[in-house]
Amino acid sequence: MAKKRPNPTTRKPKVKLSPRDRKTMTRLTGLADRVVTAANGRRDPYVDIPSRTLSNIRYSPRKRILEMGSNKNRRQLFDLSQAKAYAYYARRQRLQAVARSRQNHELARFVLHAEAHDRRGQRKYL
Repeated sequence: MAKKRPNPTTRKPKVKLSPRDRKTMTRLTGLADRVVTAANGRRDPYVDIPSRTLSNIRYSPRKRILEMGSNKNRRQLFDLSQAKAYAYYARRQRLQAVARSRQNHELARFVLHAEAHDRRGQRKYL
């Protein structure tokens, strides 16, 4: 069966982006442009990642929170050892987030189940 061609008159409506989304899109396209120009110039493309160290943390008394400073680490995209380490840590953080999400889900199920029964073991309807 042949693929249907999209009708040029029926285009998807454009999504309205928030200012934060627009800023993210410009940063991503800027990063992609830098990677392409570096690769065309036979230089290693890189990404500057904020340094997650104790020396790069500052306390903001006005906001009363810890904020990251401006120190950055440069990661070369074509360096295999750095790419593997970065992928490993990103995967580990993603797995930890999934585990926390699952724990929160189990806790919520337990609390809802406990609220659904009163002290005598009879079911009460919320």
